[in-house]
Amino acid sequence: MSGGRELRLHLEAAMGPLLHAFVPEPDAAALVDGPVHGIGNRGIEHVVPIGVQQALQAARSSFPAERQVWSMERLQQLRLVNAFDGAEAVVQGPGGAADRRRQLCAQLGLGRCSGAQLLTALNRFFDEATVDAAFAQLGTA
Repeated sequence: MSGGRELRLHLEAAMGPLLHAFVPEPDAAALVDGPVHGIGNRGIEHVVPIGVQQALQAARSSFPAERQVWSMERLQQLRLVNAFDGAEAVVQGPGGAADRRRQLCAQLGLGRCSGAQLLTALNRFFDEATVDAAFAQLGTA
């Protein structure tokens, strides 16, 4: 689990419901080499002020932890995770589950996620319309 996701869970447990803001990964990439981070490093510290403002304006509360709108089977159907039952060939590289997941996570502002992490994040933080819109942006819906 990334530091940001872990911090969200700890803060929410300690303080109750919070608002959550997400920045698409491309907007969070360092564009210049700095004394601490190199080009391409990703983090909120690299987002321009208007990007932070837009993320905060779109902030939303999380769904209950037990929400099950998304399932691993659904993620398999969307080719975001591989079915490891031997019934389907696993596609590696471009167009594979990891690549599709990386693109979707970047669009949603999640950073890189495993299939299990994505499942948790989708159920906690995103409604179906938001995820559908992210797929449409990728041209993979």
